[in-house]
Amino acid sequence: VLRKFGYNDDIKLADGLIPPLKRASDQSVELTNEAIDFLKTIFDEFDGDSDKVLQPCELEELFSTAPESPWIENPYKDAVQRNAFGGLSLDAFLSEVQKSFIFVSSPSSLYFVEQ
Repeated sequence: VLRKFGYNDDIKLADGLIPPLKRASDQSVELTNEAIDFLKTIFDEFDGDSDKVLQPCELEELFSTAPESPWIENPYKDAVQRNAFGGLSLDAFLSEVQKSFIFVSSPSSLYFVEQ
């Protein structure tokens, strides 16, 4: 069934299924309002203690279905301000996501950015 939707044996979308994000060197991308609203919802869902900060354990849960957190190495590791316990505020979380789209033009970027 998943092959019908473009997935391969590794349960990943087949290369080339979604065209790459194309932009000239002098162009940038921005998160759409819909993307920001979606990301705020995700933030709130994983903020288990409702303290308006995603603590390291909550971030770990957020990325639990990914092979690993994309933000544990450079250029993301120290890119935004974290609290004393390593947590991210909503603004820091949104900044990390935005930075992800600047450095990595992945197919998923197409759903979150406005060109």
